Amino acid sequence: MNRIWMAINASRNGNTRLLATDGPRGTLLKACLKEQPSHPRAMETIVEGLSLWEGRRIDAVFAVDAWGGPSLEAHGLHWLECRETPLYSLEVVVPERRRDRRNGVSGLGDFRDLYSVLRREVAK
Repeated sequence: MNRIWMAINASRNGNTRLLATDGPRGTLLKACLKEQPSHPRAMETIVEGLSLWEGRRIDAVFAVDAWGGPSLEAHGLHWLECRETPLYSLEVVVPERRRDRRNGVSGLGDFRDLYSVLRREVAK
């Protein structure tokens, strides 16, 4: 059974973006959330919930902007750490900066950088 790939990023504009794909195939979920979660387990709960909904394990990465963007602490995400549970794995990564092709889901802004992170970090 295919795993779900998920990329999470606290972006420069003050939002936390989330992208989940059906492995390398297609987009399952795109979301723009406020910059800080209201509860310390909110991110874990989102990842666990999607895993339970789809009935598959998630390979997730939190992409930290190394090129002048906000840090985990600046977004109230200092609690985030690498984790491994039966439902998901989560790693913190520093993505390379580069452009990629467009995907077919619009309306929430540009997610090309997160698609790129998924292909480089989760697919390896």
